[in-house]
Amino acid sequence: SSPLALPVWGSITLAMIMGLVTFVIGYRLLSWKNFLHLLLTDGIFSFRHARGKCKDYNQRVDVFAARLVDAVQTSDHDELLIVGHSSGSFCAVEVLARALRQDPELLQRGPKVGLLTLGANLPLIGCHPRADGFRRDVALVAAQQELFWLEYQATEDLLNFPDFDPIRDLPGISLESPQMNPVVHSACVHQSLSPANYKRFRFNCFRVHFQYLMAIDRLVPCDYMMIVAGPASLEIRGLDPAAAMAICHGPGAWTGTDEELHPLVPLPSDRMPKLPRVKPQFRADLPQESVVQPTPQSSP
Repeated sequence: SSPLALPVWGSITLAMIMGLVTFVIGYRLLSWKNFLHLLLTDGIFSFRHARGKCKDYNQRVDVFAARLVDAVQTSDHDELLIVGHSSGSFCAVEVLARALRQDPELLQRGPKVGLLTLGANLPLIGCHPRADGFRRDVALVAAQQELFWLEYQATEDLLNFPDFDPIRDLPGISLESPQMNPVVHSACVHQSLSPANYKRFRFNCFRVHFQYLMAIDRLVPCDYMMIVAGPASLEIRGLDPAAAMAICHGPGAWTGTDEELHPLVPLPSDRMPKLPRVKPQFRADLPQESVVQPTPQSSP
């Protein structure tokens, strides 16, 4: 035999060491490039939470719900928004549901309360057989007539669930009253960006997934900055996107596609406006008189 040959146990040990080194290097490279560690952590948390194993999380949700109740009772604002992105979507639903149980009249007084979910991952929890409590939370929120829940989804986003309606698609949910929520719209990620920008990161699934929260190049209804800080209410943006865009940017500042104007998941017709089919335009292509220009600052 060759003098360089290793005994069987030595070959197995060397193979295990090389395999471990390869795994560690590959894991670090993938984690840096594709957020693999975040995906694994989120998946483990979602699984444990669906099985009721995250008591510390539930305690924090209760505290968050109490703060929400206090904010609604003491606020003099016109609107109060609860926002959840990605896995934060089920946290937002749970907070609101627990706040409603703490104060059943929460939505009858104070500012208008709106729920905004972006790229939601509700099925990660809601489809688990032991997630009955979460499904009850979803059903409670969906039946609130005084609440407006707007959900943005995107077919370009591989980390969300497009064309998903929690009441229609989650198992074991039944409502005692008519479904009022959510209204589901497409975020139309590719239409919110210039072709050059979208081309740069369209294959980066995490970058696309976080686009809901980032600045846009083109005027579309899913504009996070304008939703949370603009003059149009969440309900107007969800039920009449064209009107919301006119309020924020001026008459004629935006036209949209049928996909942007109409919800992905239909609700009762009295909540859904009938809007025309029109073609989107770049902001640069719009008539200058229809685009809101910043007011110049006077010199001191």
